[in-house]
Amino acid sequence: MKVIVDTMNALHKTGVLPPDLAGMDVPGLVRTLSRGRWARNQVLLVCDGIPWEDAPKTLPNGIQVTFSGHGVTADDVIARVVSQSSISRQLLVVTTDRALQRQVKRLKSSTMDSKVFLQELGLFISQKKMFLT
Repeated sequence: MKVIVDTMNALHKTGVLPPDLAGMDVPGLVRTLSRGRWARNQVLLVCDGIPWEDAPKTLPNGIQVTFSGHGVTADDVIARVVSQSSISRQLLVVTTDRALQRQVKRLKSSTMDSKVFLQELGLFISQKKMFLT
């Protein structure tokens, strides 16, 4: 399954992640995804705007970061990626945006709320740490 994350939407969820993961930025999300249960999937992180100076350039296998650019939202990019995909039934879109969820569901993609995604990510990392200590 390919996972498409409305990145800023997910990163701005508060009170979800354990304290050691809270306040994560995009590079932190990339690191966490590369260690978590989503590591075996292809993950596309879609960010609003243009790349900032320290945007991740080297990424783990299976993780990509793209930026929407000027005057285009991450939601627009995600909707376009899903609508142009020949495998839309194999896509999971992570967002809390209800309009985007409805739009991609009409295209036969699955959705997951950003809060649930972060909870699962945090739980997996916490359990992994518990087994390593």
